[in-house]
Amino acid sequence: MIYRAEYDKLTKAITISIILLLIFLDVFITYISIKENFISLAIVITILFFVILFIPYIYSPKEYELAENGIVIKRIAKDILIPYEKINDVKSIDMNLKAIRLWASGGLYGYFGLFRFPKIGKVWAYLKRGKNVLLIDADKKYAISPENVELFLMELKSKIKK
Repeated sequence: MIYRAEYDKLTKAITISIILLLIFLDVFITYISIKENFISLAIVITILFFVILFIPYIYSPKEYELAENGIVIKRIAKDILIPYEKINDVKSIDMNLKAIRLWASGGLYGYFGLFRFPKIGKVWAYLKRGKNVLLIDADKKYAISPENVELFLMELKSKIKK
């Protein structure tokens, strides 16, 4: 079964703010560059801003699937598979996202990548929101945020028992 991943208000606000800021900066820099006859600078800056917005988007979680062999975190880039046989424990937690980003996006299109959480340690997070989070203890620790967490958890536990 496939479970959607929805943004919370904070993630939406951060994402929209960053996109608008980069668009404003791009228009401003393009205007100045054309005025000063540095058209190549305007092109380079526009490409750079596009890359800044595009790369995190393709790695952000889109949805979660309870497949035959494990949990699949769907992304435009390569999907992540957490095999059922490697899962030791799953619990629902409410994170306040007070973590140190080790290699992660902290709000642009969600919270994903490697984080260090107090009392939990290193966690590979694939979240679109900070509430109703599932912490999965497998070969690594994973955090996901599917819609309808209770149903997801119930179905997941039935698949782990098999």
